[in-house]
Amino acid sequence: MKYKCGVCHEVFDYLPEICPICGADNKAFREFKEEIVSYRKDTNEKFVIIGGGIAALETAKAIRARNKTASIKMIFSEDKLPYKRPALSDFICGDMLFSDIVIENYNFYKNNNIELYKNKTALKIDTKQKVVLLDDDSLIEYDKLCLACGSHSFCPFELKEDQLPIKTLRSYKDAMDILSLIDKGKKVVIAGGGILGIEAAMSLNQKGLDVTVLERGECVVKAQLDRKSSDLLRQALENKGIRVLLNSTVKEIKKDSVVLDNGMTLFPDFMIVSMGVRANTSLALDADIQVGKAIVVDDYMRSSDPYVYCAGDCAEYKGKPGGLWIISSAQGKCAGANMTGEMIKYSVVPFATAFSGLGVTFFSAGNVHSGDTKTFSDKNSYKLLSFEDDKLIGGILWQDTRNSSKLMKLLSLSADKETAVEKLLNS
Repeated sequence: MKYKCGVCHEVFDYLPEICPICGADNKAFREFKEEIVSYRKDTNEKFVIIGGGIAALETAKAIRARNKTASIKMIFSEDKLPYKRPALSDFICGDMLFSDIVIENYNFYKNNNIELYKNKTALKIDTKQKVVLLDDDSLIEYDKLCLACGSHSFCPFELKEDQLPIKTLRSYKDAMDILSLIDKGKKVVIAGGGILGIEAAMSLNQKGLDVTVLERGECVVKAQLDRKSSDLLRQALENKGIRVLLNSTVKEIKKDSVVLDNGMTLFPDFMIVSMGVRANTSLALDADIQVGKAIVVDDYMRSSDPYVYCAGDCAEYKGKPGGLWIISSAQGKCAGANMTGEMIKYSVVPFATAFSGLGVTFFSAGNVHSGDTKTFSDKNSYKLLSFEDDKLIGGILWQDTRNSSKLMKLLSLSADKETAVEKLLNS
């Protein structure tokens, strides 16, 4: 039996206590039944996918489900099989082995005749000749190409050999570098109080480190939480010994210290930067493919070149880049299906985050910062619903997250205020 998370839609061969992808508890899981794909078109086409994340893998799966004879090649620069990137914090703190976060083993790729070009970097796309140039000077031909090349961590600080070590957490190598630093030091500063920075803080705190989080604004996890729930999370962090400094930014990084804009000086052994990501767009730009904040795609995940598709963090749909596992997965499925000839429009997936740790559980979905909100609270829980034109556009479930799947469904239906309040606040 397999189980599917109702929040991030990831499928597992077991029922997790906590979803390692999105943090949802096991109440969000349902029995999974394989999707039946009715469309079929077997050809000798050459499908090439640049990327080794969930968007790339779901693209490959969607192609193979519809075309059993075509060639599928995946090109990615890491030397590891595609893995669950959001679970790197769990890997660092020791809750999971790296083998636990690998999505599919080698047999999957062998059985589905998917060729892997690991540890290879695509340098250039020639859209006229339909070839991809790799860093070993080899050329890969394609009939259809999908750019699922993801994003990279944003780091505004100049990296110098004679200063404090600075790391980001985006890859297996990053995780190993951080584990190496943990062996040498016990104090860390995390620059960035978003959800990824807080998850990293939790993991390092669990490893026994002295952790300080710097947030330039007035609230941690401000994209997903309102002021009240953010304050509750900050208190939970501080109760676990994690120091949180609000309205604080880095002014200078020295060999053994970090100087803040308010004059305070911290003396960590290393610093982790968690200040968001930027889409990888250089291949598209060099190929004269339209790029905005990321690579612009239409309803079918096609770029401005009709033979080049795009999915995941590097894709921009209706002015918005991706950035979440669930979005990357859904876009990969859509891109792969359409590359085979099946015309399926992409259905926007609500922005959603689940969190569990520090004795705290919360679920946040959609836009929670509308001026039109309804709230409910008691001594054990807090709920917020956000509306626009009397339609549900977002919600927060604090501690009592049993209705997380219901919230996602009502968001997808743009439920009216009366229905949403009745089903979520009064239940």
